[in-house]
Amino acid sequence: RLSDRLARLARAQVGYAATAAEARRAAEAVIEHMPDPVLLLDAQRSVLRVNAAARAAFGAEIAAVLRHPGLREAIDHAWRDGAGPAADLVLPVPTPREVQASVMRLDPPLPDGGHALVVLSDRTRERAVERMRADFVANASHELRTPLASLTGFVETLRGAAADDPVAQRRFLGIMAEQAARMNRLIDDLLSLSRIELSEHTPPGEAVDLAPVVGRVLAAFE
Repeated sequence: RLSDRLARLARAQVGYAATAAEARRAAEAVIEHMPDPVLLLDAQRSVLRVNAAARAAFGAEIAAVLRHPGLREAIDHAWRDGAGPAADLVLPVPTPREVQASVMRLDPPLPDGGHALVVLSDRTRERAVERMRADFVANASHELRTPLASLTGFVETLRGAAADDPVAQRRFLGIMAEQAARMNRLIDDLLSLSRIELSEHTPPGEAVDLAPVVGRVLAAFE
């Protein structure tokens, strides 16, 4: 009977080992194929493993990334509380980029000794687009404000001092027409940009003669 029990325990042990190995392989595969860079930290908060995205993004600079004060603070916070708020970092290596770091302590740890996951989501392009949009809105508002101010001033003049001056009225109306045309061009440009954004992922399907396009651009700048 003792021999039978020992044999059953041996078989169970083999099954447990196979299950643990399978779980470890599954965890490794999940981390390896995550689209964002991921660092797996051990109990001493050192890098145990990195995934393909992290190797492609940071290469040999992963240790320097881990020394970033903001990331170290996020790791300390996660070690105390299990997880913490995402940290916004500016990483100078290997190229300057803006990253959002999320740290999560694993309880229980992974079979290979992983105690925490650090996910580094690159927000460089997203933040650049946000800044670009803000600048664009400010510039467009400025460009529209100038002709509007001119039109408002001329309307007040025509209602007042130039109310009985046909020569001044003709001159002011001509300038007002030019400013109105300028605003129409600005609005057309805004609508064109909107159409471009809607179809930016659609490949062009027709040939375009660039000479008239360049001519219109030059005329607009003149």
